[in-house]
Amino acid sequence: MSDVVQQPVERGESRSSVVFASSCLELRRILNLNANVCVWRRELATSLETLLEQHSEPVLGSLSGVATGEAIQSLVQGLPAGQARDALEDDITQLIDAYVAIADCSEVVVSLQTVSSDRCRKFHADYKPLRLVCTYLGPGTEWACDTQVNRAHLGCANDCVESSNDQIVPNELAVQRARAGDVVFLKGELYPNNLGHGAVHRSPTIAHLGRRRLVLTIDAQPAGEA
Repeated sequence: MSDVVQQPVERGESRSSVVFASSCLELRRILNLNANVCVWRRELATSLETLLEQHSEPVLGSLSGVATGEAIQSLVQGLPAGQARDALEDDITQLIDAYVAIADCSEVVVSLQTVSSDRCRKFHADYKPLRLVCTYLGPGTEWACDTQVNRAHLGCANDCVESSNDQIVPNELAVQRARAGDVVFLKGELYPNNLGHGAVHRSPTIAHLGRRRLVLTIDAQPAGEA
């Protein structure tokens, strides 16, 4: 997939920029011309939810390159061994396989980490081609449909994040949030012919609540990086 910056393109306003999938296979709907967000709503196994809620130590794992079985195992090695951890490893493997097929790439950059801060809480669009996000614990990624976004305020300097967010997405009711276990595919600014139409999203605010999130992200490894 090309990382070459494209010129902005006009597209129809008749279809929503947000589409939904009912299976892993249907995540391919992110490739639709007018779509820049694809969401697969799903429920996590109770045993996995319990493991993640009870495990108090931060989880931090990453891999870069070809996602072999050994590399994927390294992502979850910080969790107690057992069926629940095995289920998480299998799920991550499934999502990596889906990403590789949809993004048409052979090497990926994968991160699984515990987040307790409010980083990325400002609405933004990624300068990447495609990103997959799955929050296994805690509140998930938030996004807004293109018709509810004022892109003129994206990237503007403003010391008040809340004020910036209100300008970017004026209607608070338009903000949608993924649940724990949901898979969110985000089309970025560097997706071919998508400049000016990257998915506008943010991380939920959790620091004041003392909550944790366990977040998986998958990106294509840029050409020439090892």
